Amino acid sequence: MKAAVITVFLLLLAPYAAPQNNTGAPAPIGSIQGRVIRSDSSAGIPDVQVTIAYITSGPSARAQGASATPVPPAPVQINVVTDGSGHFAVQNLAAGSYQVRAQRDGYFGPNVNGSAPPSVVKTATIDTQKKDAEVEFVLTQGGVISGRIRDPNGQPISGVTVAAQRMTYVNGRANLSMLSSKVTDDRGEYRIFWLSPGEYYVGMIPRTPSPIPGPQDTWLRTFFPGVSDLASASAVLVKDGAESAATDFSIRSTSVSETFKISGRVINSLARSNPATGIVDRSVGTFFLAPRDPGVLDGIGSPTVANALPVNARANGEFEIRNVRPGSYDLFPLYMDNVNRRYYTSRTPIDVRNSDIQDLSISLNAGMPLTGQVLINGSAPARPESIRLNLRPLDNLPATFVSIIGAIQLEMAGNFSVADVPEARYAFQLSGLPDTAYIENIRQGSRNVFDEGISIEHGVPSDVQIMVNTSGAIVEGTVANGDQKFAANATVILIPTSARRQNAALYKFGITDDMGRFTLRGVAPGDYKLFAWESIPITAWQNADYIAKYEPRGRPLRVESGTRSSVALSLIPDKP
Repeated sequence: MKAAVITVFLLLLAPYAAPQNNTGAPAPIGSIQGRVIRSDSSAGIPDVQVTIAYITSGPSARAQGASATPVPPAPVQINVVTDGSGHFAVQNLAAGSYQVRAQRDGYFGPNVNGSAPPSVVKTATIDTQKKDAEVEFVLTQGGVISGRIRDPNGQPISGVTVAAQRMTYVNGRANLSMLSSKVTDDRGEYRIFWLSPGEYYVGMIPRTPSPIPGPQDTWLRTFFPGVSDLASASAVLVKDGAESAATDFSIRSTSVSETFKISGRVINSLARSNPATGIVDRSVGTFFLAPRDPGVLDGIGSPTVANALPVNARANGEFEIRNVRPGSYDLFPLYMDNVNRRYYTSRTPIDVRNSDIQDLSISLNAGMPLTGQVLINGSAPARPESIRLNLRPLDNLPATFVSIIGAIQLEMAGNFSVADVPEARYAFQLSGLPDTAYIENIRQGSRNVFDEGISIEHGVPSDVQIMVNTSGAIVEGTVANGDQKFAANATVILIPTSARRQNAALYKFGITDDMGRFTLRGVAPGDYKLFAWESIPITAWQNADYIAKYEPRGRPLRVESGTRSSVALSLIPDKP
């Protein structure tokens, strides 16, 4: 074995160090050694950086022959590099638990929640019974996507951004997420490297339309092999250590006449005078133009658009938004009160068809009050003042206006009150409850709104009651893979019946331990299906199209109040 170069750093990683001997030095009793191999061939991977960091002490200092009162120095972190066969070894380590991390640029660990991490971490333990710990890591080499981009006239184009994107999910909504991107060179060529194996959508990202129109403003977001419709795009498969070359395509364009202007005035009665100058600035410089029925390409947030009018021409709220493509939108002006550092907005529906929209009059308002009470039932104790509420928009309201509200704290009686909540439809997220608790129901006025969400708008009662029960059911069990071996680190999801899948509060999520065991607590009574995935993108289980592919693999389960159910599941393998 080729000798490894070892570098030692002293880091404050834990409050106690390994046991000491009578001289004050650590009492070495064992070693950590192992190998890093490739997933496709089991060949060793050289030049992998392996970091070994001390976590906790082992058996008592007296059992190791150490002094009765050791002096704890700073724990040690050791870096080693694998040799040509992928081996590494560190000798003379004291008893205890160690975190062992393997990482090399361009290599990835197994998929976790739908994505491959750039490193793999394991735990190794040295004690009097097992003095030498063996650790094996499996890494996958990343791949490359390369090609050439041409403009709508068929000429190679430099300076455009080409992105490798994967489908991800936020609260169940599909979204293309950029994993990596490159700018084309003078020959129109690009090369995106160090991509974890899997399927990617490769596309040209058009520039943001500028206030002064230019030729590139007519260029459409274009995907390989040269289409603007994602449904017609071809996914590019990246394999372990391989290059997907000749991923060439030409940019699609549209006519300038297919973009339009939106103009008018924001009536900003909330503006205050600047304390330093005494001037009241009613201008609005930024807007959110949010698609009313957002699709995959619109992303999770709402795109910001700039007021194209110069600053000195919008003192009374005048605005003009240019280069808007046809569609149905909600227009949200973004105004921040510099005195109380609070964002305000209003919602104006916009339908852009075949002409400019002019002379809009938009009134900015302070929002609506939200009051309510959390009522707690059940056997497990819960303190209302420890509970926090967060609002999550269920429509296209930009998250900017909700995040400023922050966590809502309850009073001792369970009451809460919030002023100036933007008009929208919301779900509640509760924290600070015992793990046996679940939301039983939510009522707004006389209506049951648990599944559909609360509505904050003029003419709708603002008082809300949230019923919480702390005697939730328990669902536990094991997950086995195709070889009938227990599956560690599997993602177990309890999904409600199809009629209630829009209600995120009913889902339960868990990860199996090293023996393939899982436990889900605080389950509400009802009908469910239980799934176990080797890897699944976060919240993809809330997406109807995604779940439809796996529906037959779910295990039906009926849960009664306060019961304990035991289920054996089969693993759904990862298929990148």
